Amino acid sequence: MSCKLGSVPRSDSLALPLVLSANLRLCRPDTISFITPGITTKQEVLENLGSPLLDLEGGRLIAYYWETTGKLKASWFWFGREGGEIGPKQKQWAFCVAFDVSGRVTRRATIATENDETARDAVLKWHAQTK
Repeated sequence: MSCKLGSVPRSDSLALPLVLSANLRLCRPDTISFITPGITTKQEVLENLGSPLLDLEGGRLIAYYWETTGKLKASWFWFGREGGEIGPKQKQWAFCVAFDVSGRVTRRATIATENDETARDAVLKWHAQTK
């Protein structure tokens, strides 16, 4: 099973981040709950989630990436009528997994990029801050 990227728009103009697998099953939090620091191996992560977008630090850090798009809400009044939405608002996300020298998970997290930060930079920043 390899993960594909996507999002599901909601009627309130927000987008929910989803990582979709090839057989249309969701890689939801319960799907990644098998990942236990100190126990789960890199091989098990790759077998369950597929190839990551990023493989850094000599294979000791991997990340899966997706984007969401929504609209910013704004209210204004023009001749007694309320107005609308400004957008689109994009947000980039990464599911990060770090490994020790034996290939066991040391930590994992879902992070969001900040401003114009690249996914790679955000993942490396997370890695440096959580060592």
